[in-house]
Parts: sequence; structure tokens; C-alpha cells
Amino acid sequence: MGRDFIELTVFIDGASSGNPGHAGAGVVFCDSSQNEVKTLSVYLGQTTNNVAEYRALILALEKAIDLGVRRLTIFSDSELLVKQFSGSYRVKNAGLKTLFEKAKKLQTKFDFLEVHHIPRGENQRADRLARQAISHRNSSGGERLSSMPTSKLIGGVLSLNEVSLLAEWSDLLPDRVRTETTLADGFDLGIPLVATSVASGTSTTFASAVAQRGGLAVLRPGRSPQGQVEAIRKIKAVKASRKNSGKASGGFLSPNLDQRGRFRVGVVVNPAEDLLARTEALVKAGADVVVLEASLGHGPELLEGIAGIKGKFPEIPLIAGDVTDVAGAHQVLKSGADGLKAGAPFILGIKVPLFTVLQDCAQVVEEHGGTLVADVGTTEFMVASSRIARAIGAGAHVAMTSFQTTGTSMQGQLLTEALDNLVDDLRMIMSCCGTGTIQDLRRKAKFVKVRGGGQA
Repeated sequence: MGRDFIELTVFIDGASSGNPGHAGAGVVFCDSSQNEVKTLSVYLGQTTNNVAEYRALILALEKAIDLGVRRLTIFSDSELLVKQFSGSYRVKNAGLKTLFEKAKKLQTKFDFLEVHHIPRGENQRADRLARQAISHRNSSGGERLSSMPTSKLIGGVLSLNEVSLLAEWSDLLPDRVRTETTLADGFDLGIPLVATSVASGTSTTFASAVAQRGGLAVLRPGRSPQGQVEAIRKIKAVKASRKNSGKASGGFLSPNLDQRGRFRVGVVVNPAEDLLARTEALVKAGADVVVLEASLGHGPELLEGIAGIKGKFPEIPLIAGDVTDVAGAHQVLKSGADGLKAGAPFILGIKVPLFTVLQDCAQVVEEHGGTLVADVGTTEFMVASSRIARAIGAGAHVAMTSFQTTGTSMQGQLLTEALDNLVDDLRMIMSCCGTGTIQDLRRKAKFVKVRGGGQA
């Protein structure tokens, strides 16, 4: 079939019911006689109309490549998309820029490609398919693709405990799996883990062990910033090695070091009257990342805190949340946060399903740019890898967790083994899913619903 269609015309349209709201894409392929040869009607989750238009373009390009098309003429009623793609307009929105660059990369696969603007009245078939995808979003109709995150699991809201990753046949071995990811622009991690300890606070030993394996430990606030300041100084004073010394089945892991060769460490702060003074003290002490936490992740105190921190410390990566819905995610990223922390707090009887929250927030991150950190709550080492993998499969770049067993019984060799086992298990899960990188897991993971799910 691949060489049956060397040259085609395609009509594309994206629609959003609320801008942002439930969105869909419609694509109609026609031959030289304007006979329909292929159509797509794809639900895109919740996003804006402009993003939906670009995703319809990308769907058309990807499907044309699958069909073996070499010459493609595209018609769209989005003047913005056509003029941006042709170079008449600049792409200023960070989220659109990512989609624009992907479409431009796909363009290189064709011998000839042009995009033309047409009136909406001449694009009714694609428009109907886009709106059909929205109205049928909980049914099995339409062609569903595996792009993140809309094809993960459609229908209902779910907690992280109510889903399981679906294993697929793969010849990918665990030692070929790469666990590197990004916490914020210019701030990479060797493993997708931001960790705190519960039993005795985040100790120097715990923080350095996590950083030695490529992760990041964060210090939670006390009554005054002095405790965090002293902890930062102790961690920075630990003699760190640039050698890959965290051993796991996939080989050695690169340590997480700052420009001076010291272990990197993060801090958690809360909106309060002394927020900027506390943050300044922590940054001066050497904090590498600030996590701004509030129980209501899009309240005015959090948004004002984001603006204040980024205004005074623009170079420090700032992760903010906990966000539990799309509206909050938009507000946090628009306020200037580098990353979005999504969680499912149980406050005054309000329970938010984390799997669904992560899917929704992942789409917002795709539009705005930035990263998504999943707060998977308090857990044990032996089950942490599964929760981390499911959170990343739902769309997160990094998982944040508090470990229960990090007191005196989990120091030294026991702690080292527990962290190495966690990474080994994560690689094994990724191998079983056929996903060789964190980005692959984010975009290609598939889930099945299971019984007996809990809060998160």
C-alpha cells in the first residue's frame, strides 16, 4: 500500500470546544481526482485551537509518510498556521514553536510539500471530522494514534493505582535503556527522581547517594530557613566524584554535579511572608533548584510567589505546584515557573486522581513548554520504580517521592543497594514496555485499567 499514493492532497482542521477545551483533529486525504482515499478523526484531549491546528498538520504529515507519499499539498483554514509554516509570521508561543519545529522536521521527508490557506467553507469535511472526534471522545470511533497523552486510556478519571503499564514484545534489553531526563531547561538528571526522606529528614548521606546516581534530593522547610541552609552546606561539602560511580544493571550512572563539581540539591519552600528572604538565604547557601509548594496549586499566593522568585532569581530553576487541573496548570506556567508539579492532595475530602491529572497537565506542558513533575507521594523503595514508571508513562518528565525507610536503617550500603535496585527495576519496566528512553516512555506507554485502585 505504501507506494500506491505518490502524490496526494490533504485537508486539515483542528477544533477546540473551549479554547482551551476538548479538542479534535480532522484530516482528509484526496487523490488527483479529489476522491477521498483516507480520513482521520482524532481526539486530542484538552488544548487550544491553535495547538489542535498544528497537531492536525503533524498527524497529516505522519500519515502521509506512512502511506509512502512523496509529493503533498496541504490545505488549512488556519491563516496563522499557514503563514507561520510558510515563514511569513514568526512563531512566538513556546508550545506552538515545539510543534512547528516537529512539522518542519517532517517536511524534510517529502520531495515536494506546500501549505495553502482556504476559506472555512471549503474545509467543511475536515472540520466535521475534527468536531466528530470531540463528540465521540469516549467511544471507540475514529482512528486513534499513540501520540502522548490522548491515547493512554480514554474514558473516566483514574488514579495511578487504577492503571498498569501494558508490556509489549521487544528485543530491548534493560542494559540498553537510558534513564536521563530534564527537570528544567538546562538542568538534566541521570534518573527521573526527585526525592526526600521522611524518617529523619533528608540527610547528607541520603542526598549525596541520590545525587551520585543522577537524581536530586530536596530539603523540606523547617520553622526557620537555617536548618535548610546548614543542610545545603553539609551536602555541598561532601567530596563528590565526577566518575560514574552509581552502579546498576545498565552500567554506571552519571552523578548530578554543579559547575564546581559538588552535588546538586534542591529546596522546598512554601508561600509565606518571608518567602523571598528565605529563598535568598537558600540560594546564597548553594541551592540549585527551588520547589514552591502550595496545597492549592493555582491560588493567588502561589502565583505571586512564582512572580517574586523568578523576578529576583531568574537563573534558578523553579518548579511550582501542586496543580490538580488544567486551569491551574495554565496559570502556573504563564506566571513564569520553569516546571509544573502535579499531585493529588487529599484536602478537606477532595480527592484528585493522579493519572488523569498527569495526562491533562502533560498537554498543557506540550503547549506552553517547560517540564512536568509528578508528586507520587510517600512510598517504599521496593515499589517506587513502578509508581515512577506509571507517572512518567502518564506524561511526567520526573517523579517526586518521599521515601519512608530512610532513617538509620537505610544508610550506607543498604541505601546504596536500595537506590541501585530502584534504577534496575525502572530499566526492567521500560524494557518490558519497549521504551528505550524516558521520552519514549512518556509518549509510547500504554495502560490497562485494574481493580482496587486507591487515592493516587
